[in-house]
Amino acid sequence: MRSHDAPVVIIGAGIGGLTLALLLRRRGIAAEVLEQAAEPREVGAAVGLAANATRVLADLGLAGGLARASTEPSGAHLAAFRGWHPAVTEMIGAVPQSPRWGLFAQRPLACWSRGRVVLLGDAAHAMLPHQGQGANQTIEDAAVLAAELGAERGLTTGPGSAGRGDLAAALHRYTARRRVRTRQVQMLSWAASAELHLPDGPAARRRDARLPGVLARLAWIHGYDVLTSRPGDSGRASEWRP
Repeated sequence: MRSHDAPVVIIGAGIGGLTLALLLRRRGIAAEVLEQAAEPREVGAAVGLAANATRVLADLGLAGGLARASTEPSGAHLAAFRGWHPAVTEMIGAVPQSPRWGLFAQRPLACWSRGRVVLLGDAAHAMLPHQGQGANQTIEDAAVLAAELGAERGLTTGPGSAGRGDLAAALHRYTARRRVRTRQVQMLSWAASAELHLPDGPAARRRDARLPGVLARLAWIHGYDVLTSRPGDSGRASEWRP
């Protein structure tokens, strides 16, 4: 399919672009994915997927393939972390150790779209990796964007159609539904960066005392179901703090 034949052109065949393409196809919206790389390659350590993202992939029928492709922790990688919390040992053991690479974040964007162009994933809300949510928030973006485009019935008149649904309204709703939640996760990841690198002392001890409750405090991230969420629901009420 040539790009001008598809009502949606997705730039980048990353996890967000491919997820969006599958979700759009389910809704009868033709999309072409453009990627400059000749073939997919591993970049960085790995892609960590949490429940808030795997719900979307499972809904697409990818749970079995995901389970087969995922990496289990190995004994060699975990030896130095024996006795640590399982969340830590799983993260450490998931991939071989790699050379250092830069960590990049950006300030939250006030505008995610212009005309017929819209951003998702790191292009809209690049975040530090300390909550492991970069790919997961991208998949959530894809789910919401596909749903909002699909809600404009003029865009779902079949493959190859250039329907005239209210695209501007769809993009506005997408941004409104995603901006608060992604900002919250961005800020929490930024705050965790400092927390994870405290020197020994009172501040580190206070942090350590809070660790037993960390899973409950982060449940608003991992327990979030983007497939059933409503506009204005970011997964946590207004008492959220980084």
